[in-house]
Amino acid sequence: MTATQQPYLWRAMEAAFLAGRTPGFNDRFGYAAEIRALADWLVPEEPMGDVLQVSTIMRDERQRLRQVLLAEAKRAEVDQ
Repeated sequence: MTATQQPYLWRAMEAAFLAGRTPGFNDRFGYAAEIRALADWLVPEEPMGDVLQVSTIMRDERQRLRQVLLAEAKRAEVDQ
């Protein structure tokens, strides 16, 4: 998906927050959903393919960033 095909980031995060939160409880699940939406929007998973070394480094960095964001989402869900 190209940047022009993506929804506005704030809309993706708002929709994720509303879908992920639990009414009557802490909104951390909504925030976790927002972080996941950010990870999906900013660093979408991409299929592996034949790539040059430079592309491999870029792919590795993208995946590292994605993992950091997803780890933060998990922390938001389990932190009390």
